[in-house]
Amino acid sequence: MILDKRKFAEKEIEHTSSMIGVGWANAGGESYGTSLENCLFVDGIQNVIGVLEEIELGKLDNIDFFEGLACVGGCVGGPLTVANNFVARNRIMKLKEKLNKDVAVKKYITVDFNEFMLNVKLKKSDVLNLDEDIDKAIDMMKSIDEIYKSLPGLDCGSCGSPGCRALAEDIVKGFASEYDCIFKLKDRIKILAEEINKLSIKIPPVIGSDKEVKP
Repeated sequence: MILDKRKFAEKEIEHTSSMIGVGWANAGGESYGTSLENCLFVDGIQNVIGVLEEIELGKLDNIDFFEGLACVGGCVGGPLTVANNFVARNRIMKLKEKLNKDVAVKKYITVDFNEFMLNVKLKKSDVLNLDEDIDKAIDMMKSIDEIYKSLPGLDCGSCGSPGCRALAEDIVKGFASEYDCIFKLKDRIKILAEEINKLSIKIPPVIGSDKEVKP
């Protein structure tokens, strides 16, 4: 997206948000802004996945608008926020109430949305393709299933992948190791410690030592 900043620098923009604009950051803010009756908003990635499956199965055909938010609480619960999401959500609600009571007429500029349109061609990404060879791809899928079954299945994200399934795929592709999983690493360290302890008992006596090594 290429923007000519000089065009906007010459305009006097009044940074005034409406009640709808302020509430957009909270879960349900987008639904409220649509003014539709049959809206459903869900926050939390696992909850969103569950509801999307319900929609795919045709169980929620009466919904006019679905708002799915990966972050808990909405944008206020995002990874780059600096405030506690519950505190921020409460502040936004209070600010919405204040703006709702404010009956003063606000002035808004008309924005030419063509200035914000993407003017570059999107390139296709093959990120989901395991391999161009279908037989090799099938073998990789089997390996992913086997590795995934051996992982704890907690989807904690400590390994750097969003979930255990993603980590299994990264391992098969050669981008990660099973010991990136802290639980796998912990178990491996425990086994190594036990082996070292057993070996330490079998260390031969030091040459020239007067100490008698008991069996």
